[in-house]
Parts: sequence; structure tokens; C-alpha cells
Amino acid sequence: MEDYVEMGNFAGLAAPVLGGLILQRTGGDWNPLIYLVIGATMISAAAWIYLDPAASTAQTLTSLRRQSAPKTWRLESFTHNHA
Repeated sequence: MEDYVEMGNFAGLAAPVLGGLILQRTGGDWNPLIYLVIGATMISAAAWIYLDPAASTAQTLTSLRRQSAPKTWRLESFTHNHA
């Protein structure tokens, strides 16, 4: 759980700094900043489709790797004892 807290703290520090830089580079135009926030929110919402809040991070990553890996590359194919 500590990893989530650290990433949340980093985002809380980085967002105002990056937002200020974007506003400065665009001459005070808020549209690019708003579009960036909307895009990040949509990506985060889409990520929830693949996350299981009841599972640990390791279980979720293992599950995603098994679903996306081709059959020949799955972990099970390497665990057989080839004697």
C-alpha cells in the first residue's frame, strides 16, 4: 500500500508544476491543460477495466501477463520438467 501513497504524493507535487509549465508555454491557454487532464482521466478509467481491487498488485500483473502472452510464451510452458 505504501507504493500507492508515494505515487499519489508525487502526482500531487508534479501536477501543479507541469500545469504551470504548460500554461506558461501556451501563453496562458487553458485548453491544452484541460485536454491533458481529460486524457489522463480517460486512461485511468480504462485501466480500471483490467484491475481487480480485491487482488494484490502481483496477482493482477500475473493475470494480465497470462492473458496477453501468446500460448508459447506463457509461464506454464516453461515450468514443465524437460528431462
